[in-house]
Amino acid sequence: MPASPHDAADGSLRIYQDTRLSAALLDNAEQLDYPIPAGRKIYLHVARGSLQANGHKLNAGDALMYVGEERVSLAAGSEAEVLLFDLA
Repeated sequence: MPASPHDAADGSLRIYQDTRLSAALLDNAEQLDYPIPAGRKIYLHVARGSLQANGHKLNAGDALMYVGEERVSLAAGSEAEVLLFDLA
């Protein structure tokens, strides 16, 4: 279940922080692009499997922090489960 600040957008869990949490499962040719609004940071954590994030190979337990980037692009997943935190 995703989480979002104050508004419970799209049926998400309401939290009282300026953050959004998303989860995704990616396998094979599936791709996901997440635009990063100006001034936001993204923390990406691979819970299981492997994938490529903006061209960087990540495996289970790996994480990346994006600051000053415009987009996170996820691809080439192999039974990947990923958590994306959109932070102020």
